[in-house]
Amino acid sequence: RQRGGLERKANQTALELPWCVFVGGTLVLGTILFLVSQGLLSLQAKQEYCLKPECIEAAAAILSKVNLSVDPCDNFFRFACDGWISDNPIPEDMPSYGVYPWLRHNVDLKLKELLEKSISRRRDTEAIQKAKILYSSCMNETDARPLLHILRHSPFRWPVLESNIGPEGVWSERKFSLLQTLATFRGQYSNSVFIRLYVSPDDKSSNEHILKLDQATLSLAVREDYLDNSTEAKSYREALYKFMVDTAVLLGANSSRAEHDMKSVLRLEIKIAEIMIPHENRTSEAMYNKMNISELSAMIPQFDWLGYIKKVIDTRLYPHLKDISPSENVVVRVPQYFKDLFRILGSERKKTIANYLVWRMVYSRIPNLSRRFQYRWLEFSRVIQGTTILLPQWDKCVNFIESALPYVVGKMFVDVHFREDKKEMMEELIEGVRWAFIDMLEKENEWMDAGTKRKAKEKARAVLAKVGYPDFIMNDTHVNEDLKA
Repeated sequence: RQRGGLERKANQTALELPWCVFVGGTLVLGTILFLVSQGLLSLQAKQEYCLKPECIEAAAAILSKVNLSVDPCDNFFRFACDGWISDNPIPEDMPSYGVYPWLRHNVDLKLKELLEKSISRRRDTEAIQKAKILYSSCMNETDARPLLHILRHSPFRWPVLESNIGPEGVWSERKFSLLQTLATFRGQYSNSVFIRLYVSPDDKSSNEHILKLDQATLSLAVREDYLDNSTEAKSYREALYKFMVDTAVLLGANSSRAEHDMKSVLRLEIKIAEIMIPHENRTSEAMYNKMNISELSAMIPQFDWLGYIKKVIDTRLYPHLKDISPSENVVVRVPQYFKDLFRILGSERKKTIANYLVWRMVYSRIPNLSRRFQYRWLEFSRVIQGTTILLPQWDKCVNFIESALPYVVGKMFVDVHFREDKKEMMEELIEGVRWAFIDMLEKENEWMDAGTKRKAKEKARAVLAKVGYPDFIMNDTHVNEDLKA
């Protein structure tokens, strides 16, 4: 009996198992069909590619830049860049070209359109009105009269012109002051000659700003152009000399006097190039020489450093710097250059120094002069840069306004062309990178000790995310007040 009961139970179990599988399968299938009917589940295979319009556009942009006929293992540069290079030849008015100049040009076209719109006293803020007026003034190409007016007044008198622009333009060695001339050029016209003075974050304490002193630039792009004996470098120096002579003559100098004086000017600039610190030696450690102005004056006593800094700083704009003292710290990036510089200047004729200083100011103003000066510049540029046509006047003027009024044109661009959601997206992305880096420091970094890790985390948290534009440019009152200052 017991055995019979077990047999019946076994038979019953054998029947129940298939039945449970059937019922369970039906329920699962029914659930799936219900979800499909409601659009909550798709039986199609998961899409492998994004086919949204923005994805297709991005893919097409990438494909247009590559050359699929080149094996990337043989020449990755050609594989990645051939398409872009083929579609974007170097413009005739530029020495080089790339994605960033292309992007810059497209932004400039948008700014050109904004700056050329008629002034609206109702819609345009005071700052925007002034930006449009300045652009219009820049587009009105002038002759040399405004520049000649400057050259008739100290400290801008140019010795090479002698009395050819009037008796008030005659240079006087007795009245010449190197300090006053350098300070005026830097303070009023943003021309850094011999000395580059600027403010930037302290390299070893990035939350603090500090005055820095560095070597300035030269007329030619790199110091090697003055020092090499290659045929190319010699042609650059010869082209520069002829350009200096012709510019002086166009402004009224006697031809033979210009040839004589500009030879001395070029010789001086070659001497300056010889003492400049080459790029490969400009390491962060070698260029971090922090000292106070008193110590700098003791190291290089031939120059009144405190007097120069005080004259350059506009105390009306920065009243808190009115009482700057010898104890103020500075970073002297090239001490040896400054020692050699004042040794050279101490043995040079004052007239040659004055000729060089004013030449550098005139050189920077040539893009704002009339076509006869610009076409002479084009001849010079054809030799040293390979450009064959002049940059359009609007392009030069947009760049000038961007440089002179960056916050104003920045606001104009943001108001019309900037998508705020993209700024927020990039800020979120940067925050994600920041915290991923910190997480990596905590969980994956084994070679740092605890103190170094702590400092690394502090630095990661302190990094400022500069995305798109600073928020203060959207404050019309702030921008207007900044412009007045």
